[in-house]
Amino acid sequence: MIFLDKDVLKKYKILIQDVEDYILKKNSRRKANRKVWTSEERAKWKLRCPECPLCHELYDESNPITKEHITPLFLGGPERDCNIIALCDKCNKSRDKVMKKLLATTDIAHIRERWPAIKPAVDYFVIWCHITLYDYDNLYQVKDLNDAFSIERQIHFPLTSKRRNNIKFLEKIKNFLNFSRRKDVVLNHNLQTDMEKKAISKVVEPKVEAKVETEKIEIKKVQKNEIKEIVIKKPNVIFNLNDWIIKNWEDKSDYSALRSDISEHEIKNGGNRKLRMILKEDFEIPNAWGLDQISLYFIELKDKTIDSNNRIDRAAALIEQSRNRAFGLQKESITIPSSEDFKIILAKSITERVGTNTYKDGFKISQITYIFKQNKDEYNLGWNKFFKHLDVRYQENAATTSEKLLQELDLIIEPSINKDGEQIYLIKV
Repeated sequence: MIFLDKDVLKKYKILIQDVEDYILKKNSRRKANRKVWTSEERAKWKLRCPECPLCHELYDESNPITKEHITPLFLGGPERDCNIIALCDKCNKSRDKVMKKLLATTDIAHIRERWPAIKPAVDYFVIWCHITLYDYDNLYQVKDLNDAFSIERQIHFPLTSKRRNNIKFLEKIKNFLNFSRRKDVVLNHNLQTDMEKKAISKVVEPKVEAKVETEKIEIKKVQKNEIKEIVIKKPNVIFNLNDWIIKNWEDKSDYSALRSDISEHEIKNGGNRKLRMILKEDFEIPNAWGLDQISLYFIELKDKTIDSNNRIDRAAALIEQSRNRAFGLQKESITIPSSEDFKIILAKSITERVGTNTYKDGFKISQITYIFKQNKDEYNLGWNKFFKHLDVRYQENAATTSEKLLQELDLIIEPSINKDGEQIYLIKV
């Protein structure tokens, strides 16, 4: 059996009722989406609170700073400042292990199946989560979980002089976040000595109504500030995605580095959008794409961008053209190069690709057709007009006619057969 004093249960009544309502679906709240901490957010936490509040170790590479949800997300905890605190990686993982040992699951469906038999354990764990961070006077109430945490973390918990050190830590947190506290989480009150409480109660008792009114006004101010902070802002300069991909992208393991660089660029240039919103709005990458699909797209984009001296992203140019058309800014007429000049452009488009990964073994006719298509699209030409302008008669289909046009270009071409038995063309520069 789990025993807690009536005063403690009363104190955390709103908290455990809120968790129960979420588990029993008595409210419309859904599980909050976990948000990734940016490098800037981590730096701010470390600047104000350089050590873990549980073990008091300084954050470093071997034990980095992590984001902890005081009430776990899967039990209905919100993704808000009032439910977030920084812990070192080792303490964070140790708390998770204690939770899994006590509840035997992190699946809300299993919690609901075992309700109400599991309710005392859930209440006990959630109260422990808050007591260990904000309510040090009641640490003795949850001694068995403290001991379990000590074993997992391999430290004595709570540490000596913990209460004194954490009071200072708490003040830093409050100043840093400036958030309105939930009714069920009382911070300063629990850290005051008995003498302080008595002294404060004497001063406050005659003016209870005035105090309540003041607290309401403060909460309203915080809510207004929160509304201002969620206004979506776009940066002054769009991130050069193609240039980054050409220089850095190898496979999907590079995604975290891309996310970090894009986020840094966004903040420096006055924006505040998340990565997937940036990819969708600036580069037309659908939100529905998974990491594998995004990685394949980036690899193809990297292979198609050949010019080593001018690596400006063609995709971005086409997107810009599309946007200009949408706003009626596209020029009414585009000057098409003469037939001879156009052939020189086509020959250069082909030779620039010689030796790259995609074309290192030679050119298939479908690849030649694709190169021609890129050039004709740049001048808004259909296949018939494209070939007619170059004095080549359209035959059967675009691929067959492209093969004929290839012979008209000023190139040194050597036909060959690849390992798959397909016709290819080796082009010498």
